[in-house]
Amino acid sequence: MAASQKRSLWSFNLAIASALDNASSAGEPRLKVCHWVVDGKVSTIEIVALPLSCRWPGEYFLLFLRPRASQFELGSLLINSTQEGIIGLSP
Repeated sequence: MAASQKRSLWSFNLAIASALDNASSAGEPRLKVCHWVVDGKVSTIEIVALPLSCRWPGEYFLLFLRPRASQFELGSLLINSTQEGIIGLSP
């Protein structure tokens, strides 16, 4: 598995866990938005966690994940947003 795929899976894991925690504590559907950078482009995915009621023990959720169609380049966005046009980034 490529390193970029592992990073995106880690991003999904954090966002899904956060959506599940919020939905569990609130007892109602919760939305989380996950952003990640792959090959210089910022991608976004929406995650909705819906808590379900069930007669069996445990908590059950329905997850809905939808990627947003729009992607944008992080480098050009940063350069266009600064007046100097140069920003130092560190990993």
